[in-house]
Parts: sequence; C-alpha cells; structure tokens
Amino acid sequence: MLRSLLSRFMVLACMAMAAPTLAQPNETREYQDGKRGIVLLPQGDKSFADAVVDRSAGTGTIEDSASDQQAILGPPDFSGNVKVEGMTLSISEDGEAWIDLSDISGGRAEVDLVGLVPADANYRFVSLTDDGDGCGTRFAGADVDAVAAIGSTLRFVLDGAILFAVDSTEL
Repeated sequence: MLRSLLSRFMVLACMAMAAPTLAQPNETREYQDGKRGIVLLPQGDKSFADAVVDRSAGTGTIEDSASDQQAILGPPDFSGNVKVEGMTLSISEDGEAWIDLSDISGGRAEVDLVGLVPADANYRFVSLTDDGDGCGTRFAGADVDAVAAIGSTLRFVLDGAILFAVDSTEL
C-alpha cells in the first residue's frame, strides 16, 4: 500500500519485556500520531517494524498502488485521507501460536500488554487483521502506516566463537 493512501494508523504496543542492561545512547524521539498529538518512543526508529513476514490479501479488487507491503515498515509518514478502519491485534513469540489481544479502531491505537500476557515473554510478531467492514472499495483492507513497540528491547547476540577465560575480559 502506498503510504499516501494509508489511513492514520499506528499500533503502539507497550511490550512487557526486560529493559536492556547495557548503556545505550538516548535515541528517544517524538512522532506525530496523525491526530495532532505525539507519541514518544524511547528507542526512536528502532521501535518500528522492520519486516513483513506474511500478508494475505482478501478476495476484493485492490488497487496495485495499495498493495505495497513495505509501506508499513519504519516510521510513519501518513499523508492521505482520513478514512480509518478497524482491525484485530494479535501477538506471537514464534509467528505460529497467536494471542488475540483486542479489536482496535483506525487511527492511533495503543494496547498495554501488562496483565494481558506473561511479563517474561518476548513477542517478536504482530498480526493485524482487517475487521471486514468497508471492504467494497478499491482500497479495502487494513490500511496501516506504521507499527511500533513502545517498550521494546534490543536483542544482543554474541558470536559463539568468542570465548573469554573465567574472570577475564581478554580474548
């Protein structure tokens, strides 16, 4: 979907994950939410989705210009109409087993995961499913501009070939 055709929509999930323990530069940044408000993301642009794993188009006729799945990646850049659609939000640790969280309306939508899911789980996948209303147009389906996680963490992986002696910082 071309970003210019997408509605004002940003899913902001407060991920209940452990905070990184390493000192990191402050990357906090404000983003416009499309409704004259702002959203503050502590990890800035790193908070946004960076890959589309799967996309299933419905049976309606969709304009080619509204089918660019890469348009959802990265920070929002909404410019277009104000027609917004509802969706269902689900999350998953592995992309296979999904936890349905809630129905969300178009526009800025925030879902706090505290109390909904175990605090020690790491959710790497977000699923947005169109609610099916208003699907008789050339631009039917979930119009999404960006997906961000407010409380996300960075994954730090060391190469297994790097070994340290006990009580030593030398390789």
